[in-house]
Amino acid sequence: SDLVSPFRGRPERTKALLVLGGINVLVTVAVIVLSAVVFYASNDHLEQLANPNNVTVETLQQLNLGQSLLTYTILWSITTVVFSLAAGLIYWHGTKAAESLFYSVLACWGNKGALVVFLLSWGVVFYGAALVLTLIGQIFTNQDVWVGLMTLLAMLLTTAFFASVFFVFRDSFTTDDGQAPA
Repeated sequence: SDLVSPFRGRPERTKALLVLGGINVLVTVAVIVLSAVVFYASNDHLEQLANPNNVTVETLQQLNLGQSLLTYTILWSITTVVFSLAAGLIYWHGTKAAESLFYSVLACWGNKGALVVFLLSWGVVFYGAALVLTLIGQIFTNQDVWVGLMTLLAMLLTTAFFASVFFVFRDSFTTDDGQAPA
């Protein structure tokens, strides 16, 4: 299967991919914790939520989710691109995990203008599609249909995002003739 084929190669590449995956887990947990810290710091009335009897629609609407979601979205997008490029460097160029992360960060920094446009464009696509589906969801009285459509949309857009990262990799680490840049 294509899913496990990167792990069937040389043992050093398999080890580097597993190390990179472990680092990715740690960074993802750090992004989630940082987003939670931003959430808790921007909401001073969370003690009301400790008692389920105090939870009302008005209380939930007063929560400031915007800063936390924005923090998570920005950090997740950046780390996703960096780690995706690093995995490609390990798989196609045989670099070690730390080395691939270093070159990935350098490539992202060197292409920061293009990556900002890339990530902002995908942000507009994600949020625009979610807004359209939310407006359409107002038509459905059955909440399960709307949740199913939102889940399907999220999976489709995430797949398209990860597929588009391949072209970022290709344009960052190869020349027009397919060779690694000097």
